[in-house]
Amino acid sequence: MMETRTFVILGALLAATTALGETDRTCDVDLAKMLSLSQRDFDQDPNKGWRPLYQKSGCRSAAADLIRAYIDANGEEGIMMTFHEGLMRAMDGDIQPAIVLLERTYTPANKRDLYGWNHYVDATVAFLRRDKARLRNARERLTAVPRPENFESVDSFGKPIEIKWPPNLNVVDGLLECFEHSYDYAFHNCSSSFTEKKAD
Repeated sequence: MMETRTFVILGALLAATTALGETDRTCDVDLAKMLSLSQRDFDQDPNKGWRPLYQKSGCRSAAADLIRAYIDANGEEGIMMTFHEGLMRAMDGDIQPAIVLLERTYTPANKRDLYGWNHYVDATVAFLRRDKARLRNARERLTAVPRPENFESVDSFGKPIEIKWPPNLNVVDGLLECFEHSYDYAFHNCSSSFTEKKAD
């Protein structure tokens, strides 16, 4: 069993190395270093893991492949990792694989969805499917999510951060405002969190 797992991981690393830049060195990464990061550092730290790669022009697909290589090598496929891979594929225009990934990230029915996560996923998938009615419906459901008592927002490192309630509403509003555009354009140019930063 161990030999089989090792073979699978090595195969994933080889595929990722090819995908991450043999022909375009712009998207090259130190794969061994990336895969040795903790999941929190790899997925959440803005200066480590896949996020700096995603910021490089033309490297969205490479960032998605890097996330997948990390998941395959470390056996850690959490909801957020899968969601972020889906977003990278959507931004790169690889819509159907993105939808498949995103639809795997719904909060299960036996767990409480306190923050409207499923509505956010619904909205994203609706945008990718070009279903504006479903997108509007998802937004209505998201805005109806009550703020939990004593809600305190912190990042993955435990540091307090300011989050407008409900979470991700600004992104959903951006998808509606720029519905006729690509997901990449709508996410980066129409969400208030990004347009406000540009104004600053």
